[in-house]
Amino acid sequence: MIMNHSIGAQEQGPSEWSLFESAPEKYLLPTIKHWDYLLILENSDFAFDLESALKKNEKITTAQYFEAHTQLTQRETHLLYEIRNT
Repeated sequence: MIMNHSIGAQEQGPSEWSLFESAPEKYLLPTIKHWDYLLILENSDFAFDLESALKKNEKITTAQYFEAHTQLTQRETHLLYEIRNT
């Protein structure tokens, strides 16, 4: 399981936020920044079964299966493959 965002991450370039603004956020995968966590699975049959089980859990608001190479940018897809292989 991978957290998609890091609160308080340092942005590149000049940071001009003040105490009256929230801390800058940096997303691992900006294309899907509305997701908090990712779970990488390689077996699509198991992924569909797990998605169904997660949706039944009252503490999980959303679970969605997706294929990285079709919904992410090329750079994000490569990043996920690098994470998976480490």
